[in-house]
Amino acid sequence: LVAWRENAAGVRRRRHLLARVAGRWSARVVSRAFDGWFEEAAARARARSVAEKLARRWRQTAVSKAFDKWRAESAFAASTRGMLARRAASGFQKRAMAAGVVRWA
Repeated sequence: LVAWRENAAGVRRRRHLLARVAGRWSARVVSRAFDGWFEEAAARARARSVAEKLARRWRQTAVSKAFDKWRAESAFAASTRGMLARRAASGFQKRAMAAGVVRWA
């Protein structure tokens, strides 16, 4: 009876150890699966971030080009207005000078 009890206790210990080993192996499998999922999720997040950054730069480039074109057009229009104003003033000045020459002559 004593030998049977010792043998049963040994069997229980081995069964307990095997259960722990099996639990660790199972935990490793689950851990590896979770690690793989986590790495994939992190890679997707990085890819999304890069894509958003690229899209933002493209939008900024388009807006920047539009703004540069508007600025160039408005500068041209302003210079054209200045040129037209100078021509008009020059025309008035020439007429005034011509009228003075006519009166003098």
